[in-house]
Amino acid sequence: MEMELSLSGGEVAGEAKRSSSDGAEEEEEEEEEADRISALPDDILLQFLRRLDSSAACRTSVLSKRWRRVWKLLPELRFTSDTDLHRVRAAIATHDADLHHLGVEALDAAPESVAACLRVAAPRLSGALFFGNREPGRNAGDDVEEQQESGAIELPCFDRATFLLLRLWFLGLVLPAAGVFARLTTLFLDGVSFHGPCDLGDAVSSPRSPRLQELTVRGARGLLNLAIHSESLTRVVLRALLGLRQLTVVAPALRQLIFEGGRCAHRELVANISAPQLEKLSWDHECCVPSGEMTHLQTLSTACLHVYSELPTHNLAVVRLLEQIRSTATLYMRLWYPPDIGNSQYLMEEILVLPRFTALSLMIISNGHTFGASVFHLLKMCIGLKELKLLVLLPDMEDEELEEIQPACPSGCICDEPSNWKTEEFTLNCLQKVEINGMRGVDHEVTFLKRLLNWATILETMSITCDHFISEDKAKEFRQILSSFSRAETRIEFT
Repeated sequence: MEMELSLSGGEVAGEAKRSSSDGAEEEEEEEEEADRISALPDDILLQFLRRLDSSAACRTSVLSKRWRRVWKLLPELRFTSDTDLHRVRAAIATHDADLHHLGVEALDAAPESVAACLRVAAPRLSGALFFGNREPGRNAGDDVEEQQESGAIELPCFDRATFLLLRLWFLGLVLPAAGVFARLTTLFLDGVSFHGPCDLGDAVSSPRSPRLQELTVRGARGLLNLAIHSESLTRVVLRALLGLRQLTVVAPALRQLIFEGGRCAHRELVANISAPQLEKLSWDHECCVPSGEMTHLQTLSTACLHVYSELPTHNLAVVRLLEQIRSTATLYMRLWYPPDIGNSQYLMEEILVLPRFTALSLMIISNGHTFGASVFHLLKMCIGLKELKLLVLLPDMEDEELEEIQPACPSGCICDEPSNWKTEEFTLNCLQKVEINGMRGVDHEVTFLKRLLNWATILETMSITCDHFISEDKAKEFRQILSSFSRAETRIEFT
């Protein structure tokens, strides 16, 4: 009995005491282990935090006093759209180090919340800002004309930022009337409605953006007059600027200008470009031709040429641009055939002259029509052509539809006229390389390739990639037909 009491009173109590002691030792060991992590240098802890979403990194401040300050030293912060913008603003406001990168995603954000975030970020940012706002159920590529404006924000002057990208989903934007974007090299604005007394041209010109090299504005409203005077800009991209009437660019260092007006820019747009070093010009406006000398062009891309149209002046701007540009190394053109030509007028004969160039890239949206006549008309003017690329596209349909619908000319279609391309002889005596994509092996394609091989007297290689819907048997037959009339000195490659 004594032994039992002793066991119950002494041994068991002692066991409980040892158990309590062991537990305390384990807690001490855990604390020591935690202390060893917290005792690591800041740069090691920051490596851990960089692997976390910034919201999670901020929450490590609850671990200890040490952790409370470490996340504030992160040089980069990235917040996803599930983070409330009020918390984003608070995190930026309490951050201690210079921010080399700030990324914020928002979902249907209120203008005042966006403005508050940008105000606290401006004095702390010494690198790149990526701010993206989007509306649920819509995509970034949706039509600018269909978007509804939802309030305006005031943009502070980011005097130390080097890169600014704002996707605002047609929040209004008021540009700062004062201040210098002293270090800014790249500005990207997408889905912006411009407001206020300060216009974009003033903000991006040299007095206020002395180091700006790249400017992109896409899907914008409120830019009726855009005048840019910059000594530093080398690349300008302007896409879908709704209602733009006047464009002036004075940029002696500019190398690339891309303008895609689509249905957005005003039909009576006037454009004056002074860019003596311009090398690449892509100009897509059916009515406006930019004025100014462009003597160093290496690449020219034009608006789409309508091969047939009921509107006789449809290609007027493209024709004028081709007459204005004297020379370029590479010319990019698009030819478009309407699905139903009907009584439309053939417009290719309005093109009487092309710039001097050595490489031609043609995209042909044929809608199943014969394209030999239109391409032949262009090739006759291609003196000195060395390289030719053709891309033949089917209509914009879903893959399932294309498997069932192979577009073809309706009965009595006039797309094969004028038919002199089948008999007239001329020589492409400099053409050495041809690349063709999208062939389906139909009769008019075979006829065109046979004529092309006859015109190109010194052709070295012809590379043909068939459309992926063509059957193996049809592709094999196509290869055999071409091999039957190709020259021995011309290497034909099929893929």
